[in-house]
Amino acid sequence: MQSPTDPAISTSWTDDLYRKAVEDDIKDYAIFLTDTAGRVINWNRGAERILGYSESEVIGKSAFIFFTPDDRAANIPELEMHVAATEGRAEDERWHLRKNGSIFFATGVMQTLRDEGEIVGFVKICRDQTEKIEAETAIRERQILHRLVTTQEDERKRIARDLHDHLGQQLTGLRLKLEGLKTNHSVEPAMIKALDETQELAFQIDKDVTFLTWELRPTVLDNLGLRNALANFVVEWSKNYDIPAEFHTARLRKTRLAPEVEIGLYRIAQEALNNIVKHAKAKKAEVMLEFGKEDVVLMIEDNGVGFDQASADRSKTKGQGRLGLVGMRERAALLGGTLEIESARLRGTTIIARVPARYAEQPKRTTKTSEEK
Repeated sequence: MQSPTDPAISTSWTDDLYRKAVEDDIKDYAIFLTDTAGRVINWNRGAERILGYSESEVIGKSAFIFFTPDDRAANIPELEMHVAATEGRAEDERWHLRKNGSIFFATGVMQTLRDEGEIVGFVKICRDQTEKIEAETAIRERQILHRLVTTQEDERKRIARDLHDHLGQQLTGLRLKLEGLKTNHSVEPAMIKALDETQELAFQIDKDVTFLTWELRPTVLDNLGLRNALANFVVEWSKNYDIPAEFHTARLRKTRLAPEVEIGLYRIAQEALNNIVKHAKAKKAEVMLEFGKEDVVLMIEDNGVGFDQASADRSKTKGQGRLGLVGMRERAALLGGTLEIESARLRGTTIIARVPARYAEQPKRTTKTSEEK
């Protein structure tokens, strides 16, 4: 019995193994051969899996069909073959076409095939890197979104401070001056009436500015945490828009949530309640905050007109934000969580944000030295 190492059969045996590995076993890489005109003459299983063509469908066809129309118009396939022919190899990173018309991002290399020094064809090896590219793109987009949200919060804080420190004080001064004019005994009754109306208008503007400042950045959120901020917001929101609302929460541990979690959940609640004002025509709203061992759940419910979720989902696929839902989903995603929506026409809406429970770091206690003691 001859062994694979027998010189008489070693070359044939290794060739068979190589052919089997390339054509059948290597499925993560598309490996195919072309002639000098770019027509496919050999096709492995990996190429079938990645590009979608069976061997019988693609043999004899131009490998140019794997390039996008824009790349074909720019003569990219010919350029790749030219570089491979002149330099021995041509590296490639670009989007390619599958049989079904979908595109994928591939990295690959083309090398020449020679017989006695003459170029007789090319071998192309490429790998589908779409998932990697999409993951990297998602990370970059998440980082950009995080920076935008952080910048937005900083700007909101600045505007809220300016409104409070400047416009708020000026409105208070205006109201005091109007009150002073009314005490002037020489002022006629008609003028007093006009001053009363102006003072009432100034009071309403002052009230609106105070509410706007508070919406932009509530100091209670920074000072007392999410639970107290939401409780205050629900009360003030209810008064301002004349919609009965209740806030419920379980007993909270002393440690506060991380600042980004608090502001993220607060903004979700704020957007959800503002949507109720704009769209829901609700008679009642409820906000619930629950703390679990591993996550925090925020729920906002209303008994308004609701909406058709199928339509909302279609709008989402078209890039249209329905009722601010896209922004709320993005905020939840930034916190590593999810946003669920339950709604139907005339049956109200429930929004549930569920995010990991990350808590603020507590300052480390330092051990007193013997001298301090």
